Amino acid sequence: MPKDLKDLLYPSLVACLDGPDLFSVWLPSPANENLPQPFDCLHFSWYNRHTTKGNDTPSDVHPYELHLGNSRTNMWQMLPYTSSDMAEYGQLFDRLVQAFQHVFLWIGSALQVHLPETEYSALVQVAESLPGNVILVLKEQGLVLELQNGDFAVFCSSKATHFNLDYAGVQATFVMQTDIGFDKWTAEQNGWGHSSYFC
Repeated sequence: MPKDLKDLLYPSLVACLDGPDLFSVWLPSPANENLPQPFDCLHFSWYNRHTTKGNDTPSDVHPYELHLGNSRTNMWQMLPYTSSDMAEYGQLFDRLVQAFQHVFLWIGSALQVHLPETEYSALVQVAESLPGNVILVLKEQGLVLELQNGDFAVFCSSKATHFNLDYAGVQATFVMQTDIGFDKWTAEQNGWGHSSYFC
């Protein structure tokens, strides 16, 4: 990551969180006398799990008019949906996106250079269809990655048990993930792509 972007990571995060007082410093006990403290985690995520599928439905009938037994189709479960944290902490999400837009663009450029075209295109397709030092462990692969400020790692999280090791001091991590169910959305809009009412 270019130094000018790396140097602004922590100050930008502090500014988004309205100051450093929201960070708590954790110092692990050498004798393991103190249990690790919980940390704050916000999920600004999009999901496509548990959605109502439209495969084998007529294309000329509005989905609301479709019935399964005595109930109608659940219209709110046909589309990808956001986590509750995006609604509850919407202003923080907007500030983070604005503050880190150059970092996200740089990561996108790096992914385009290093990923095979098909994988990069799949990531772009999902993205366009929507609106500190870390030690990352990938258990099955037997990898321990010592990531420095500004580093990023790309891996298939549904196929790897992954976690961060204990740390001392202040740590912040951005995790950018896609729900494994998005393949059904990008391929055929959860089976509703054939419907004339689903545009």
